[in-house]
Amino acid sequence: MPFVQIPVRRPKEIVPLEAELIAAQLHGLRERGEALAAELASIQSGLDQNWNGAAKRRFLLDFAVQPGASAADSAMLGEKADRIARLQVTVWQTVLETIYEPG
Repeated sequence: MPFVQIPVRRPKEIVPLEAELIAAQLHGLRERGEALAAELASIQSGLDQNWNGAAKRRFLLDFAVQPGASAADSAMLGEKADRIARLQVTVWQTVLETIYEPG
């Protein structure tokens, strides 16, 4: 019989299940972070209207950057989640291939 089967390794690109789960968790954290950044901005705007004097200025020196920093952190989480969701790895599979082998 001139046909034989030989094992051949073939690469296959996959997105690991873990990547999808981690990306979903990071998207959830991003959404929570966006909500917190919005709350911080609301608190800051309330202080801007109702609070005056040197104490307000000293407090806002540290606090004023927080809403923007929180929003930037949330955006970074979203970018990382998208990157992880697109992650692909190569797995190797062994398949049997039939070839002609002259006798």
